[in-house]
This record gives sequence, structure tokens and C-alpha cells, in this order.
Amino acid sequence: MHCQRFERDLLEDDPRFVVTFRLTADWTGRLSALKKDASTLETVLKECAAMDDDELNAEVDEVKAFTVCAACRTVLRANPLQRADGSTPRTGRLQ
Repeated sequence: MHCQRFERDLLEDDPRFVVTFRLTADWTGRLSALKKDASTLETVLKECAAMDDDELNAEVDEVKAFTVCAACRTVLRANPLQRADGSTPRTGRLQ
């Protein structure tokens, strides 16, 4: 087993944590911007038709899980979005 953030091997008795990210499309259900351009809408529909169900679902809802060490857990709790300047919005903290 290894920490996927640092690509560092973990000893068998090292504490480990699973960090899960879920990315979900925040879609309003409207295509108003695309309606103005029929060719864009047609292109999007063709792209969707060419995808299998898993690919299409991944475009709107994706879940990924990563194993991390205790040190990485501390960093991710303090700054889950890993902003370069170290800032973390109040709503973005892991509970």
C-alpha cells in the first residue's frame, strides 16, 4: 500500500486514510447558450451519442478515491482544494 499523494510506500502498520472526491455537474437543465447556436448543440448531441453509458455518466458524476498517509490527511483537511497560495474557502474544508 502506498500514499497516492506522495507516491510513498506505507508500512503495514502505518495509519492510512481514504480521501474521496465527488465531482458532479451543476447543470440547470437549460441549454439556452447552446440554443443560440444549433451547430454547437448538434455537435454536443453527436458527442453524447458516441459515448457509452459509463463515459456519459462520468461527464456529469465522477467519484475518485485515494489512499493517503496521516501527514497528507492533515494537509488535505487544512487545504482540500490545494490552492497554491494556501488559502481555503470556509465552505471547502473537510469536516
